[in-house]
Formats: sequence, C-alpha cells, structure tokens
Amino acid sequence: MKRKSFITVIFFLLAFVCLLGALTACEDGGGNNVTVTLDASGGQIPSGTNEISLEQGAAVSLPVPEREDYIFAGWFNGSNANAAQVTNGTLVTEDMTLTARWTADFSEGLEYALGTDGASYACIGSGTFAGAALKIPTFYEGMPVTAVADGAFADNALLTQVSLPRLMTSVGNGEGYTGAFENCTKLKTVTFRGESGLTSVGDDAFRGCGALEEIVLPATVESIGQSAFYACDGLTGLALPAGVSSVGGYAFYDCDGLREMPLPDGLESIGNYAFSDCDGLTEMDVPDTVTSVGEGAFADCSRLTVVTLPAGLERIEDGLFQQCVSLERADIPDSVTYVGASAFSSCQRLTEIVLPDGLKSIGDYAFYRCDLCTDIVVPYDVNEIGESAFRVGESGYIWNNALTVWCEAPFQSSGWNDRWNPSGKTIWYYGGERGETSDGWQWMLRRDGGLGIYGYTGTATELVIPEELSGKAVKSIEIAAFSGNTAIQSAVVPNTVEEIGFGAFYGCSSLTSLSVPFTGNDAYGSEGRHLGYIFGTEYASSQNSSLPSALTKVAITGGTSIGTEAFMGCSRLTEIVLADTITSIGTSAFEDCWGLTQITLPDGLQSLGSRAFNYCQRLQSIVIPGGVQTIGVSTFSSCKALTTVILQEGVRRIREGAFINCYGLTSIVLPSSIETIESSSFLNANSLQYVYYGGTASSWANVTDNSGRGLTSKMYYYSETEPPLNTDGTAYDGRYWRYEDGMPVRWVK
Repeated sequence: MKRKSFITVIFFLLAFVCLLGALTACEDGGGNNVTVTLDASGGQIPSGTNEISLEQGAAVSLPVPEREDYIFAGWFNGSNANAAQVTNGTLVTEDMTLTARWTADFSEGLEYALGTDGASYACIGSGTFAGAALKIPTFYEGMPVTAVADGAFADNALLTQVSLPRLMTSVGNGEGYTGAFENCTKLKTVTFRGESGLTSVGDDAFRGCGALEEIVLPATVESIGQSAFYACDGLTGLALPAGVSSVGGYAFYDCDGLREMPLPDGLESIGNYAFSDCDGLTEMDVPDTVTSVGEGAFADCSRLTVVTLPAGLERIEDGLFQQCVSLERADIPDSVTYVGASAFSSCQRLTEIVLPDGLKSIGDYAFYRCDLCTDIVVPYDVNEIGESAFRVGESGYIWNNALTVWCEAPFQSSGWNDRWNPSGKTIWYYGGERGETSDGWQWMLRRDGGLGIYGYTGTATELVIPEELSGKAVKSIEIAAFSGNTAIQSAVVPNTVEEIGFGAFYGCSSLTSLSVPFTGNDAYGSEGRHLGYIFGTEYASSQNSSLPSALTKVAITGGTSIGTEAFMGCSRLTEIVLADTITSIGTSAFEDCWGLTQITLPDGLQSLGSRAFNYCQRLQSIVIPGGVQTIGVSTFSSCKALTTVILQEGVRRIREGAFINCYGLTSIVLPSSIETIESSSFLNANSLQYVYYGGTASSWANVTDNSGRGLTSKMYYYSETEPPLNTDGTAYDGRYWRYEDGMPVRWVK
C-alpha cells in the first residue's frame, strides 16, 4: 500500500513538472526550431550565410542568390530533377536543404581553347551557336575567358549584338590574319560587362562591320589596333578611353558616319591613314601629347574644316591632309621641320599657310592645288623643296596667278621645279619686306639688301626699270613681274639686275624692243640661258612661240657670254646687239634666227660655238674677231643670204661644214694666221669668187686647204699700197686687195 502511494506521488510530481514546462513553453511562444540549409550551386548568397534557423512550422524568407552569367531559377528541396520548388512564405516543419537552380545567361555551344598560361581560355569560334545575340561567358570550366581569337566570328552574317565578359583582355589575339569580328555586316552593338580588363582592340577586330552603331570601350583600353574599325560606317562617335596611347594605322579608315572623335590627352601616336576617308569628320583637335601622326592620317576627309596639330610635332608626313577639300585652317606647329609629299595637296579651300621658321624640307606636291592661297613665305632654312610643291591649277601658264610663294632662301633648292607653269609665282631671296612706289613699282627686299621688282601698276609704255629705289639697288626682276602687260612697247632692264625670273615678260604682246643685261634667268648662265625663259618658255626649242610677235630688236648690255641656244629659233628678231663684254657665244646660240639680217660680234670675242648661226637665212655679212681661233663645225651652215665673211687676224682654223650651203657667199677674207681649212667647209658655196688672203703667195703654200674649192684660183693677196707695175709697164703680176672702210677692195689697174 505504501509502495503504491509512493509511485502515485512520483507520477503526480512528474506530471506537474511537465505541466510547468508546457506553461513555460507557452509563455515563450511554443514549438521547436528547424534549420534550412542553402546550396547556391556556384552562386553567392547576399547575406553571406547558407543557413536559416526558424521555428518549426514558420514561413521561410529565402534570399535571391547571384551568379555571373546565370539567371536564378529558384530554390528546390533536393538536387534531383523532380524536387519540389520552395518559395518565399513556405511553412517549414522540419530541417531541409534547398538547392539553387540556374538558367545559363550566355551563348552556349561556343568553342574554346586553353590559353598558353594554362589558367584561361580564349573563345575561338561559334561552334554550334547560331544566334544573333552573342554573349561570351566570363568563365569556362572554372577558368576565365580572357580573349576572342582572331577570326573567331569573322564573316558571321547573323550577329547583331555582342556582349563581352569583364575579364576579357584582348579582342583578337594576334595569331591570325582576320579580325575577331571582321565583316560581321549586321553587328550593331558591342558591350563589355563590368569593368573589363581589355587593354587592346586587336588588328582588324571589327573591320567591315558597317552596321556597328554603338561600342563603349572599357577604361582599361590602351591601344587601338591596325584597321580595328576599318569601314565601320555606322559609327557616329566613339569616346576613346583616357589611357589610350596609340591608334593604329587604318584604325578608323572609311568610317563615313563618324561625326566626332575626341582624342584623349595622353595619346602618343596616330598610325598611317588612321582616320582617312572619314567624310563625316568636321574638326580634329590632336592633343599635345601626340608625337607621331602617320602619313595620310586625315587624307580624303572631305568635310574636315579645322585641324589643330600638337605643339611638339616635328613631321607632317606624306599625304597627311591630301584631298581634304573643305580644310580651311591647319596650324603648323613651330616644331615642324618636315612637310611631306602631297601633305596638303588639293586642299582647295585652304586660304592661309604659315610655315614655321625651323622648317627644313617640303616634299613634292606638298601644297599642290591650294588654289585659294595667295601668300606663302618659305623660311630661309628650307634646303629642299619638292617638284610642284606649290603648283596651282591643273595645267597651263599662270592658271590663276593668285599664289605668290616668297622664298627666303637665296637659291633654288635641289629638285625644286621653279617653273612658272606648275608653281604659280615664286619669288626667291625674300628678305621680309615689300611695298609699292608712287609710280607703280612693286618691290620686295632681298636678303642681300637689294630690291627685286615683282610687279608694275604704272602706265608707262616705254618702260625703263630704275637702277635703284630708295637708295637700294634693283637686283632682280621676279617671276611674272610684267606678265600680261600689253601696254609696254619697249623695256630697258638695268645692268644692276642679276636675275630675271621665268615669264617676267610673258604676254607683253606689244613689246617691240628689249634691252637686258643677259639672256635667260641670271647673269651667271646657270640655267635657262635662252631668251625665251623670261617670256615663259622652259625649253629653247620652243621659245619662239612665247616671244611677242612684235619683238624685233634685242640688246644684250652686259655679261660675258651668250649661252647655248640662247636665241635659237627666234625667227622674228631682225636685230640683235651684243655688249662689248661678251667673250663667248655658245653652240647653236643664234640657230634658226631666220629674220636676223646683221649682227656685230664684239672685238673681244674669243669663242664661237658650232652651229652658232646655222640657218640664219637672211644674215648678209659677218666679221669674226681674231680672238676666235676656230670657226666651229657648221657655224654658218645654210646662211643662204650671206655674201661677205671677214675673218680677222688671229683666226687659225675653219672646221668642216663651217660655211656649207652658203649659196650666196661671194667673198671671204682669210687672215694670214689661218692654218687649216677642213673638208666640206665651203661645200655648195658655189658663188664664191673672191678669196682675200692676208698673207703672201709663199705663206699660202703653208696653209692646209682640204676644202676642195680651188681657193688658190680665186686668191687675192693683201697689199696695203698699190703694187708697182711690171718693168715693161704692163699691169702688175697677180691679184691684190686692201681694206677700205673695213671692207675688202681689189687693187685694179
């Protein structure tokens, strides 16, 4: 009985304890805790914990995990395919493990190749992917995708969008000849996800992507490769990141849609033809950090009007602005020493060109067809000016005569074509000052302190150019100085003048007489020694066409020589006067001067070139000074009207053909100094009757006569006084002659 009571007491005590615990649990809320474990399956949970503890039967609040390149599809109770999805608000009654499921947010089926570092992949092709929107994943098989290989998606006609991962370091890896996205003709947009590690846009990367409209380059980009955006016509603008230091050759060639292209400070180089043929560009400001701009970099940018070049640039490369037909201003920095061939060729709206003092070289056609320019000063240190560097117009003489090039250099540089025809009006030896007198003389100061006359606005018809102006000697008549002045009837150029420019008297159609100190362009006979040079003819063979038809008399008042072909073909000249200072006459100097009737050779003449008077068909007589020891080959050939020739004492030799075809020659004086007469020297001189020899019959016997004309039978021997009669009173033996008023006269009894 006692035992049973004790057990009963114990039971009630336990029941009381249980009841007390239950009451306490009720006061605390009641129920058991459960745990929800989360498996993000490669994703990241924002809270940073993968366990959720909650009261049994309570509603669970689930986080949304994140996983790069994937879209979260939900939490599932288990990893098998049939597992039930658990969503926010689900009542949890027991511990469970939820697994995240993901949907890939990138293009699947692409091809990859393991990088040489063994820790990254390059996407090398589209594989089985055939979509329009390409998204390359950030990771492949747990390793980053850092490159798109050359040619990976080239010629893909489906792509319209491309999304590149944040760990991308190169688009185009330099291992092929085709760009990564070259000729993807429908591609419109390219984006980089996050802050990409891209450092370069590879060669030809987007070449030929004509539909490309938008691409934002990551801030990490440092270089734009060769032809990277070649012919991307759809691009209207592209901001180059601040870190870009180089833009490769042809990088934006033929991007006609580009309207603006701000270049970042820090840029160092622009490659050949980088922006060539970008017809939409209107302005370019090249930052001062750029030290190299390649040839043709802005060529054929037809709407480009203003360009600012960097202050430290030393070279303007060949064709840099060629065919920039709208270019109005291009400031050439003081640092530039070289302007390349065709650098500004056909910049037809360029109105002002200022060349820096330190410039050394100007290439061929550098400013060709800069037709609106009126003045260019070429600095003194320029030692090379290319052919047609400043040519205006397509062809013909003085096409518009608007451009005047003032060259500070004292000489015409090697290779420079200074002809008026291709170069407009070029004035050498410019000293930096110019002006005009009240009577119309336009002058410029030369570097030697003398003056050059480069124009005349006066009304005089008898033009006498002054020896000096304002106390300074007039030393030059510049190219085209009197061009087109049809009022001038005569002109006298003073002997102070040392240079006469090409075409100085071009188009002076009323000019009848001209007095100049020399023929050709200068007193030293260095070039263009023919008379036609100053009338605008480069070659002596065609000079007659440029001489005014009214011009009949020319006087040479100075110098020591008449150059080779100096008057060749000047058929309308009837009178030529030579200065007493002339000592030599060159080969063919007066050849084909058909209208010339007489000329006096200076007493001091020492040299007379072959063919000097060849075909002077109206020349009637000639006296050859004794200083000329040799009459050259064909010197007077075909002078058909020549009747009298006097060779003064000192002449020793007559070369072959000297007087060939002189059909009208009747008399010739041979000095006692004559030693040799070569064959054919008088061939066809069939009218020759009188040979007046300055020596005796015995001295004539020592002369080598190979003429074959029987000169002895026509011989008269010199006698200053009348020879005595024979002892029988008959006429004196032999034939004799004397001078009377400078002409040979026979003694006749």
